[in-house]
Amino acid sequence: MKNSKASKLTQSVHAGSIGDPLFGGVVTPIYPSAAYDYETEVRYPRYYNTPNQKAAVEKLVALENGEDGLMFSSGMAAIMTSLFAMVKSGDHILFQHDLYGGTHHAALHELERYGIEHAMVDVSDLKTFEKAIRKNTKVIYVETPSNPLLKITDLAAVADCKKSWNCHHHRQYVCQSGKSKSN
Repeated sequence: MKNSKASKLTQSVHAGSIGDPLFGGVVTPIYPSAAYDYETEVRYPRYYNTPNQKAAVEKLVALENGEDGLMFSSGMAAIMTSLFAMVKSGDHILFQHDLYGGTHHAALHELERYGIEHAMVDVSDLKTFEKAIRKNTKVIYVETPSNPLLKITDLAAVADCKKSWNCHHHRQYVCQSGKSKSN
């Protein structure tokens, strides 16, 4: 359903649906299997190619007007995979200081093992945030609303920091969009 003119409601129902070839259902059934016969195609949850994963990813891609996607079992797996895909040893990541605890811990304790530098700065003080950008900064990472304090980051203002960043194609902005609940 890529580049479909269908409404978001229609896309949320039909994108990624392969139907039920066994019984003729129009909606993809939930396949509870984690193991598949390798005779025709290697299907394995870690390869992101099981029927459930494919259907869910195709729905999200259609709804977000994306090209493709990956589904992870945790937010931290998604965050770290994204970061490691964009940086290498000697690179620098600029984080906002108000981060989800798992992201904060990973930045403090995991990145150094791979030779990746980082800084954590208050993103509400854009002048200080902009000064923290280095020549080797490859990623600016913000979460909005932040977790746990639910601070909202002005993403347009952060994006304007690129003027001092001499931005070119291999530098990235990552925004983790948190969902907040209220009682």
